[in-house]
Amino acid sequence: MITLPIKCLWFDKIKSGEKREEYRSNNPHYDSLFRKHEEKQIAVMFRNGYNSNAPSVICDVIPHRQRTGRPEWGAEPGVLYWSLEILNVNIIEKAKEK
Repeated sequence: MITLPIKCLWFDKIKSGEKREEYRSNNPHYDSLFRKHEEKQIAVMFRNGYNSNAPSVICDVIPHRQRTGRPEWGAEPGVLYWSLEILNVNIIEKAKEK
């Protein structure tokens, strides 16, 4: 499973089902992560920040390469991204610390 950190605003919108795509730059790092999964359904964990205890959701996504995105979901107009089409969202419940 691929784990991706994400800002609080976008995390909350994905968690609520409002945001149905996440965007990642067309660069060698993301090419290496997504190229072998292009146009195939995979599981991705979106984590609200970098801490391993941060709130997280697991989503089934389909990575699409060389797509523009929606500005209201954080994309810059005219820029091509890896667009992760979010099919569903599974909220991870964290165990409470004693």
